[in-house]
This record gives sequence, C-alpha cells and structure tokens, in this order.
Amino acid sequence: MTDADVPVLAAAAAQDLTDKRIRAAFLVCPALGPVLSRTSLRGVARPVAVRWGDADEIAPPEANARVYADGIPGADARSLGADVRHEHFIGNAPEGSEARERAAADAVAFFREHLA
Repeated sequence: MTDADVPVLAAAAAQDLTDKRIRAAFLVCPALGPVLSRTSLRGVARPVAVRWGDADEIAPPEANARVYADGIPGADARSLGADVRHEHFIGNAPEGSEARERAAADAVAFFREHLA
C-alpha cells in the first residue's frame, strides 16, 4: 500500500454499507474486533445478538465479541460459559455440545422474535 491508497481506503471505510436484506444478525464468537470502528458499530440499526465463550483463545472475547456487544446499541449479548472455547462451535464433537445447543436455542428464539 502506498500513501496514495490511504484516502481511497478511508473513503471506502466511511461508506454506508447497509444491506436492506439483512434484518437481524446472530454472531457466535465473532472476530475482527480490533479493526472495527466504534462509530460504525454505533450505526448498526438492526437487531444483533452476540454469543461467545469466555475460554475462547482464537477470538478472545475482550478483543472481539465484547467489542461488538458494547458497540452495537441494544445488542443482546452474553457468554455461553466460562469454560466454552471457540472450537466448541466447530463440528459435532461431544465436547461443546451443550454450548452449541444453547447457542442454537438462543438463535432460534432471537430470529423468531425479530423476523416473525
């Protein structure tokens, strides 16, 4: 990247990228928290739920899920447990099945409420 690219990237980042097809979002162990703009998150005007595991070492909640949870107005946010890790949400291993079931139940309830 050159200095000439910076204004172009800044202008692109400032664009309104609202997609009217998205009516609600349910995030599980989201990442990329360090690159999010607090201003952008405050502009989210759709219902959003955020779930995470406190033992997530791949996308640590304080730097990721909590950024979404704290930045999006009215976000429905909570941990799925102190011992829940990122990989508990990948695949069908017996370990983590309880957390996956709670996340799935939360997602169903969330979407029924906001998409009915």
